[in-house]
Amino acid sequence: MIAGGFVTGLSALIYWTVVRLLWIEPLLAAVIGHLVGLLIGFRLHAHWTFADGSRADPGAGQNLRFVMVSLTGLACNLAWVQLLVHFMGEPDWSPTIPMVLITPPLTFAMNRCWVFAAAERV
Repeated sequence: MIAGGFVTGLSALIYWTVVRLLWIEPLLAAVIGHLVGLLIGFRLHAHWTFADGSRADPGAGQNLRFVMVSLTGLACNLAWVQLLVHFMGEPDWSPTIPMVLITPPLTFAMNRCWVFAAAERV
């Protein structure tokens, strides 16, 4: 939870910073924030959150599954931006709320049950 919270907070902060200070389009800012989270998140989750030896499944398969879950999270975050900013006309910071409260539990569950699950459960 701590690693996921850190990655989520960092991604949201990067999104907000890129939108507000660099005036980058919110959809692109969401991609940038998510990619930073992806790069940091895999290592944190693999070596800390899901580090229990019985759940270890190192290798290309685990990496691919992690990227697939991350892309699912990115699609969710892009949907929040599209819905709230572009469709509903809400402020550019508004997608950070579902990015922090809805997307992480979804991706956490997918990571726990599929990416970092014991090899016999995959």
